[in-house]
Amino acid sequence: MAIQNKLVSYVCLCMAFILCIGCSLDKSHYTYVPGRMIDSFVRPLPVTVCINALDDLRGNENGDNVGLILLPAVPYIRTHYERPEKDIKFTIKGFKPSEDFAKALQVELKRNNLFSYVRLGQDGGCKDADLVVTGKINKASVDTITTLYGMSLLGVFPTVLGLPQGKVYNTLNIQYEMRRTIDGVLVWTSDISGSWGGVFGIWYSNSNDEPYAGINLILSSGLHNELSKLAENIRKDPQRYWEH
Repeated sequence: MAIQNKLVSYVCLCMAFILCIGCSLDKSHYTYVPGRMIDSFVRPLPVTVCINALDDLRGNENGDNVGLILLPAVPYIRTHYERPEKDIKFTIKGFKPSEDFAKALQVELKRNNLFSYVRLGQDGGCKDADLVVTGKINKASVDTITTLYGMSLLGVFPTVLGLPQGKVYNTLNIQYEMRRTIDGVLVWTSDISGSWGGVFGIWYSNSNDEPYAGINLILSSGLHNELSKLAENIRKDPQRYWEH
């Protein structure tokens, strides 16, 4: 019995040590990473664009049963987070979808130089802007598959040796709309959606933005495509955006 107790204590100590290492290695914070510049040569239109925070229409399901992975012979556990930023495991990432997705569009509009001035909507709103952008978040979810290889507490040792802890999946679906302030006419609409999956482990990861690495990739790729279309429309009919 004494030997068994010592073994359990040793395993628990090893787990605590490994978890501490993981926490110390993971100092990431969500930051949008811009994608490729668009291939367009248009002069920036002399207008002000104001981007409001997006409306969040996601569900509230955050199913977390990771603790069951400690049961012997349980090969893996699936979890689903419709609002992952609300779960205690991910709050350290500082993910704020409504604000972050508005900021992402601001970053891309500025760096691609489509308009002379682009800002975010503040408490005063966007009344003085020529064009106003609103949006909706339908999905920005995280799904995970976590494993201890059916070995309960002892399953931490294969992960220490380099085997993956599981997989993470991201799904994104958001819309942007740009309207003229003077008459409310819709001049640009964008629908960005996609799914992504990757492997994660203690000693390696796909990005410092885990578990949101896929959201960044989908968003940057989608904005590149949608702003390329916007640039082409501006080139063909610039008056639509600033002459009324």
